[in-house]
Amino acid sequence: MTQRFGLFVCLALAACAGGTSPDLSAAQLTADEVREGCVASTLDVMQGVLDLFAPAAAVDSVDGLAVLAQEAGCTLILDVAGDTHTVSCPGVMVRGEPVALMASVTFLDGGRLVVFVQTDGGSLATEADFELRVDPERGIVVDGILRSESPDGRVVEGTLENVAVRTIADLPGVGFGALFTSGSVELDITQPGLDRMTGTAALAGRSALVALEVGGIFSQGELSLG
Repeated sequence: MTQRFGLFVCLALAACAGGTSPDLSAAQLTADEVREGCVASTLDVMQGVLDLFAPAAAVDSVDGLAVLAQEAGCTLILDVAGDTHTVSCPGVMVRGEPVALMASVTFLDGGRLVVFVQTDGGSLATEADFELRVDPERGIVVDGILRSESPDGRVVEGTLENVAVRTIADLPGVGFGALFTSGSVELDITQPGLDRMTGTAALAGRSALVALEVGGIFSQGELSLG
């Protein structure tokens, strides 16, 4: 991953060495705006989901989920006839704006938890479909997908594979939350009338180093999450 980011930086410097054309400048501004806008908001939802549900993977029980939901100010609706339960939360913080969240939670064998999330409100409609599992050495390991869509048709899709987090009980300003210890999100962004963007968000702590590419132009910056 370090080599890939190094390549992004080198290519960006090479592109700028000969001066900045109007097209290059416009592409750069677009990539910067996307990174700081819809990509940042999408990753904020991811952080909020893991703050809520990474601890639930560790407790591995409906009773434990009920306690965590109550502590987070959420409502747990038990499915007495099945094993998929509903958690309704008044909001996770997305770029400083609370967004309502509805999740379907299923406990699986072997310390695994499946969470399907939809948000309501805010500038993006976001879905997340994650599987979380307990790893004795790495903490909680997450695989899954994210998808956000803005009113103008811009779509951000993210893929998580083998991302590791640890839950911390006393994070400043957060309380119980998740810290990323390894992994990344592969990004794909589309919007009508604009070139497709691809990139990577390398995750560490509660931040993401995001590198995007559009039309041969590269943009990189760090985002604080949650």
